[in-house]
Amino acid sequence: MNTSSAHAILQPIISHYLELQRALGKCFDHEQWVLESFDHWLTNTGATDLDAEHFTAWCKSQQHLASGVRRNHMRVIRNFCLYRRRSEPDCFVPDLLSFPANHQPLQPYIFTEAQIARLLQAADRLEPVPLS
Repeated sequence: MNTSSAHAILQPIISHYLELQRALGKCFDHEQWVLESFDHWLTNTGATDLDAEHFTAWCKSQQHLASGVRRNHMRVIRNFCLYRRRSEPDCFVPDLLSFPANHQPLQPYIFTEAQIARLLQAADRLEPVPLS
């Protein structure tokens, strides 16, 4: 069996999309991995095209990933769909409202002047070690 036909659902369009993005100077290695993995998953489901039902099922299969990673993968698929819509106006494009919320970044810890002073005093008391 020809391995290129195993990913035939979206592969030709994915190839054009990646070619365009790379021509614009983008690396797009991660996006390529996401798109090709998605296309492989879609092919394995027996789908003939991407639709809301398959996108939702794929999203559910990604539940083991952190919400930020899922959101990024979904964004990659959505951006690809927006590109595809230029030549196929009726194609499915995922709704941003269905994406996981942006997760809150970690709150930075602000040291007080007293804490910084204690830290520096503790560092001054350290004994030198070889190769330091």
